Amino acid sequence: MRVRLEENGDYEGVMNDLATKLGVNRFNLDFERDFKTPDKITGAVTLLPKLFDNSAITTNFDRVLEKAYEADAKSFVEKVTGRGQASAFFRAIPAGERYLLKLHGNLDNAAERVLNKAEYDAAYGNDGNIHDTCCIPKILKRLFTSYSFLFLGCSLSADRTIQTFMKVAQQEGSDTLPHHYAILASPSDAAKKQTLDDRLAAAHISPIWFPEGEFQSIEEILQLLME
Repeated sequence: MRVRLEENGDYEGVMNDLATKLGVNRFNLDFERDFKTPDKITGAVTLLPKLFDNSAITTNFDRVLEKAYEADAKSFVEKVTGRGQASAFFRAIPAGERYLLKLHGNLDNAAERVLNKAEYDAAYGNDGNIHDTCCIPKILKRLFTSYSFLFLGCSLSADRTIQTFMKVAQQEGSDTLPHHYAILASPSDAAKKQTLDDRLAAAHISPIWFPEGEFQSIEEILQLLME
């Protein structure tokens, strides 16, 4: 099981402001248009189908992951979203089918998207807390307590996704959880690294560090995993 979670940070409010300024229809059109998938996929993402020939999860809206698997003749049988029919994803895992869970939705489906504050509130909870009864926390809890995750391509900042993992770890107890890992740039600032270390520990995630700015190390680490 591979998980790719991108940084959300404070852009929930920024996206809300943009949608208000541009109008919802114009915002949705611009959003879909600006996320163009490159014609050629290169780099570490091309190794993922070789390492993880099964179901996968991403919070990214683009279609880079889909194209990487297609290029390796391992296209996903189906895609589902966190606010859509996610139950199909859980049935696909034991069946060994290659499904993609786009946790925060697709580019072209605003109804199932998690991007602005209103959409995050609907998906995670609207009072500043993570609600176990909301769709995304329910999915993440079920996955996080059952499968080992490898986080790739994200900074794991203090967004609602990592807050969900921290809450699950607190509720369940770290001794009961599978081991989880993240390939991350090691902050050169000692205080920032300590903050990140503490956050990861609270979420029961072990970092695999590479030097800050040396992003070619990600591909090198994945190559080592293939040996």
